[in-house]
Amino acid sequence: MSEQEKTDDSNGADSKFWKSLKNLSTPLEERQFRLEVWRAKESRSRAGTNRRDDMFIHGVRGLLILNGGGAVALLAFLGNVWGDNRAAFAAGIIDGLVWLIWGCGIAGVVHFSRYFTALFYSTKAGPFLSFVNAIFAFGSLGLFLCGMWVVICAAQAVSP
Repeated sequence: MSEQEKTDDSNGADSKFWKSLKNLSTPLEERQFRLEVWRAKESRSRAGTNRRDDMFIHGVRGLLILNGGGAVALLAFLGNVWGDNRAAFAAGIIDGLVWLIWGCGIAGVVHFSRYFTALFYSTKAGPFLSFVNAIFAFGSLGLFLCGMWVVICAAQAVSP
């Protein structure tokens, strides 16, 4: 095996592409071959974009379920605590509930901000809007954690 063949084999797919391109006899065949290569690359690119979009959608759904489910659970728990003489604990639950409601609202804003991120992505504002979108998503998760921390601190304050 010559040194050139070893180099071509080490390049993998690129060397196969150029070898196939050299074997084409007419400019039309070359254009058709390049078109097929472009279509294959575009198909892979779209598949990656679709997977990323699905992960994003499921992530936002998770944030909504996390914050909304936590708020519903705290409301149910508040109904049991309200009748007892635990006013401080009930106040802590209400404070935690407020954090979770804000978390739900911010998770909803993530969808809205993502629309503008996609709309202006090819402009100079695109990277900034993408960053803002990530801040909203992590902010929603942070609000959930803050709400749970407030409830845990309120429970520890009233426990004997």
